[in-house]
Amino acid sequence: MGGVVSSEDESRKRDEEDESEDEDSIDEDSDDSGDSSEDDSDEEESEDDSESLLDGELVEEVDSNTDTSFFGESDTSDSSDDDSEDEEEEVRQEVIITENMMVGFGLPLLEIKAKVGAGYIKRFELTAGSRSVAGEKQISLYKELCGWFSTEFLPGGGALNVIRVAQWMLPLPKATSIVGAIGTDENGKRVSEACTAAGIVPMFYEQETDITGCVAKLSVDAGPAGSTVTQITHLSAGNAYSKQRHLDLEQNWDRVKEAEYFFIPGLFLTVCPETTLAVGEMSSEKGKTFALTLGNPQLCRLYKDTQLAVLRYVDFLFSNAETALSFAQENDFETTDLAEIARKMCLLPKVNSNKPRVVVITQGVGPTVVARGYDEVHEFEVDEIENKDGPAGLGDFFIGGFLGQLVQGHGLERCVEGGHFAVQELLQHGNKLSGECPFE
Repeated sequence: MGGVVSSEDESRKRDEEDESEDEDSIDEDSDDSGDSSEDDSDEEESEDDSESLLDGELVEEVDSNTDTSFFGESDTSDSSDDDSEDEEEEVRQEVIITENMMVGFGLPLLEIKAKVGAGYIKRFELTAGSRSVAGEKQISLYKELCGWFSTEFLPGGGALNVIRVAQWMLPLPKATSIVGAIGTDENGKRVSEACTAAGIVPMFYEQETDITGCVAKLSVDAGPAGSTVTQITHLSAGNAYSKQRHLDLEQNWDRVKEAEYFFIPGLFLTVCPETTLAVGEMSSEKGKTFALTLGNPQLCRLYKDTQLAVLRYVDFLFSNAETALSFAQENDFETTDLAEIARKMCLLPKVNSNKPRVVVITQGVGPTVVARGYDEVHEFEVDEIENKDGPAGLGDFFIGGFLGQLVQGHGLERCVEGGHFAVQELLQHGNKLSGECPFE
């Protein structure tokens, strides 16, 4: 749950309000009240929410209080106070989930999972348990895996991970689409089929010059200690995306414009910044929602001007702590305090000033920092689960879980809970995301 970081004036005001309350009352901003409030809220939703499927659109009715908070809905209301709850007038807000509601852009990869022997790892000069980028000696590995071993295919790459988690949380197939470049090869067909199986509509630029990008995850049995996973990535065709040859085609641009939410990872700025700027400009002009990640510290150094140009259109900005600190240093924020960095990111120029920017900074096992505007900063504790393997994609899963709730009209607290839930899913059960999403 979230602890509030506020100004001195807000603190004094809250202290005065606390003094006027009865000694037995529960402070709705405290961490202790959060769990019970969440449980009661979930019970109400299960009793009151109704759904109907009409002409390919799923209509969900979501309860919210008239008096909204920083979180935008009734997620933070103190539901333990029955008397005050009875006095509040509730309204029903309709959220219409449609096909193609969110579009992601990125570097699509075919994720290939296979169990191999330790000798196979050594043959390709890989270090067991490492994560690396393929060189010339490893290129043939991907074709061999598909022919020599029993393999499992999943949509892969940062953007596809985000979209796959979001789609898993959404109650309607084909609510998401993905844009990027693949090759006209067998692995290109496989990644498209894997997207379709996950309920994602592939909108790929298929080109013949480069082969489809792949990420191999090689599992080696380590006896009683479990298994080690060695990951090796080859971006290849992912770097070949062309706005002129794909997005500028009328049928593709028209489909993108139909969406209400857009997600682009920072790495895509190195591939096709003009696409990112075009989508951001369109989104701001039409009052839609545009989400971006900062990527990594190196991007903050080498693509600073491009980042700042795109940030003018960004409604939701995601970063981990290391990258946020690098961004702050490159832009002379003169602070290492993540709450203050989030505030300053919110205050960077924004074209659509009617929609305050939200900045989300994750810290691994540390609290997740969420800011909207200069004075609204909240911290959310993370439930820690030991996982010695430290799987890749934790940040992607958090963003996917967050956006999966945002698209459904939930407030920010619920969105963060969705992100944390998706991370726990990855830690406990891996990234397959089989079956229906159990998040409630």
